[in-house]
Amino acid sequence: MIASKRNASIVNVSSVVAHVYPGGLSDYTASKAALSALHHCLDAEARYYGYDERIKFFLVEVGQMETPLFKWVKTPYELLTPVLSPKYVAEKVITAVESGCGRLIRLPRYASWACVYDALPTVMQQYARQLGGLDRAMAT
Repeated sequence: MIASKRNASIVNVSSVVAHVYPGGLSDYTASKAALSALHHCLDAEARYYGYDERIKFFLVEVGQMETPLFKWVKTPYELLTPVLSPKYVAEKVITAVESGCGRLIRLPRYASWACVYDALPTVMQQYARQLGGLDRAMAT
């Protein structure tokens, strides 16, 4: 990609769980957190070496999607944390790639706040987990 001198877009599909760590999904959560970190490192390296004008990086961090992997999960508050269709997510990604600007795409709207979770005091994190039913949803 670097040697070809052609424009490229790299899309990494991660998850909001990279920031909120639900119980019962340690392996999945760790892999998504690692992917998000890798994305940020590669994006920084591309900027450092001057490749950012032709190689655009997109990180997609989504909540629950309608896929067989999490079909069994019961979303406690679907109004606040809607289950997204893969088609909807794909359309948003295509629109972003066509815009030509590499960026972070977090879907649905609540996913934009997931990165704040780590900054909260532990007692507030625990309250948020309880309120959102995060661990209960995975236990179903």
